[in-house]
Amino acid sequence: MKKIVFLLSLLFSIFSFSQNYDYINLTKPRPDNLLSNYFRNAVPTRLLKNVRYPKSNHNIVLSFYINKLNKPYKITFNNLYNKELNSAIKKALLNYPLNKLGVEKFEAQKKYSFQVVMRKNKLESIISCSSSILTHSLPISESCNDLEFYEDIDKCIKSKINGYFNKNVDSTAIIIAKKTTKNLKGKLFIDKKGKLKLKKGKGSKLFIEATNNFPDFIEPATLNGSPTNYYYTFYPLSKKTANRGIVHKKLGYISNTTNDFAKFFNERLDSTNIKNEGLNRLNCTISLHFELDKKGNPINLRTNTRTKELENQIFSIFKEYPINKLNLGEKSVFSMYTNTILKLKEGKITIETYPTFFNEKIPIFPGCKNSKSIKEAKSCFSRGVQKHFVRKFDADLPKKLNLSKGKKRIFIGFKIGKSGDIIDIMVRAPHEEIKEEVIRVMKKLPKVKPGLQGGKLVNVKYSIPFTIIVD
Repeated sequence: MKKIVFLLSLLFSIFSFSQNYDYINLTKPRPDNLLSNYFRNAVPTRLLKNVRYPKSNHNIVLSFYINKLNKPYKITFNNLYNKELNSAIKKALLNYPLNKLGVEKFEAQKKYSFQVVMRKNKLESIISCSSSILTHSLPISESCNDLEFYEDIDKCIKSKINGYFNKNVDSTAIIIAKKTTKNLKGKLFIDKKGKLKLKKGKGSKLFIEATNNFPDFIEPATLNGSPTNYYYTFYPLSKKTANRGIVHKKLGYISNTTNDFAKFFNERLDSTNIKNEGLNRLNCTISLHFELDKKGNPINLRTNTRTKELENQIFSIFKEYPINKLNLGEKSVFSMYTNTILKLKEGKITIETYPTFFNEKIPIFPGCKNSKSIKEAKSCFSRGVQKHFVRKFDADLPKKLNLSKGKKRIFIGFKIGKSGDIIDIMVRAPHEEIKEEVIRVMKKLPKVKPGLQGGKLVNVKYSIPFTIIVD
């Protein structure tokens, strides 16, 4: 009988990375170039053991944006499993002189990426950095021309496409099509001439007219200055996720500049740091997030700033504020606490906070209530699901299906409902019977203590990139 090994990582949200590029041919990675020698000295060798790579990829790639201070921010990777390795690479990049990366001029409207690690063979990974950096530019649209940051322009383009299609695609036809076509979507791309095109697929005929009538972009996306395709998937009539401002309003919270917390920040926050942040109509709020330790002290502080200078000052000021004056509501190590610090209104940036912190509590898997932090609780949740699959999954199924040896990738999306039940299960698997078995096993998961937002029960979305190893 074939043996199955389960490998999974439970995530609170689906993550994504830019489309795959041929870094070997485009950037000529070498293990002996200047960048490789630097990272080899900066990244501990032990972290190159047991590196996990993305599907169909044998390299670890990082990407980053540039802020107004000409420094990298939002450094991301094409795989989130190698957390300690990613952290070491990120730290190394932040300490590396940008002028040595070989880019003539860094710009906030562009994104940059390069390879750092590659798989040498099945057992060995090595530092092999790109000899040149990939520079990504987005399609140019008149309605997004006022934006100066890559991520905001990207958001603007997607919003433009969504708005146009939701307005011009027959909603009645969509409702009918959804009854027979699961995961109805339009796979779109802006071609090298700046024209929106549609890939063929189930239900794609519904989007043909809107695609053909969509106004052309002024210029296409570019890769290292040469025209390239820009890909986007449109999901019709999808529910828009409420942002935290809307959630606060629903809970009866109103932000202002006159509460004690806002006044405290207003007296101390440096206006120069605020100006360098570059808030705009799409990225108009700076928020502070943190957790609590067992003693009720704030830990794991983070913000959505583009500059470390502003973030560090926010942290410093917050730590000066008396803990007993923080209006947190229920205190729990399983909650994330959030408050706004800055808002852009009518072209003016103000220090504006909520008198009460927004409290978001994660679902807790049975047996995990003694976890000491959100991180521990998530790990405990993952272990619980993994043990459940080991006990419940039909280990003979791969043999019955004659599945070949090796890794089989499975993706599971689901929600934990307000009652603690597992709902809205969606599975992608290499075989239909594997899919059905995964759904059966997921439905047998025990009830979970549901999540809360502002003290109210909510549905919480999860995803599991899942691998079974068939021996």
